[in-house]
Amino acid sequence: MTLAAGVILKFKSNSYKLTIKGTLTAIGTSDSLIIFTSLKDDESGGDTNNDGVSSGVVGGWENIYFYGGTGTLNYCQLKYGDYYSNGIVQVYKNGPTITNSTMINNKVNGIGVTSATYSQNLTFSNTENPYVVLGDITLNAGYTMTMSAGVTFKFRTRYDELKIMGTLNAVGTSDSLITFTAFTDDDEG
Repeated sequence: MTLAAGVILKFKSNSYKLTIKGTLTAIGTSDSLIIFTSLKDDESGGDTNNDGVSSGVVGGWENIYFYGGTGTLNYCQLKYGDYYSNGIVQVYKNGPTITNSTMINNKVNGIGVTSATYSQNLTFSNTENPYVVLGDITLNAGYTMTMSAGVTFKFRTRYDELKIMGTLNAVGTSDSLITFTAFTDDDEG
């Protein structure tokens, strides 16, 4: 699926999400964002549901779920979603590259990483939004998990774990730490 700059996708209710099993290419520009939002968000695209003046509500739609799919989100805005608190973007096995994009007014302004076992190299880049660990993330022997400086990992429960059987390459800097913390920690991410 390819979305052009300026496209606005509105989701009707909290039972709606966008599931990606292939590739999503959503490349906007700084002057023409691609917006993913609630149908009730009249600020984006006007009153498309003809219910009078209204604003979006947190959790008004579910999320973008990369179920083994990949993609690019560049100059996108994701708002008023994440009904189930799994992250406005949720990934399983693969996921998108996210740059120049904002996540605002969602239950979780972050990327949910669903429980899985990986037999491939993984890279977690700094997106300015946290990664939320949703269960155990296991990396098998012979593979490398790389975390860029500035990445924040939030663990949804005290039972969620990163299980590294291969190699972990996590090198922060004094100005850009890599942070592992609780989901409830509002001081980080």
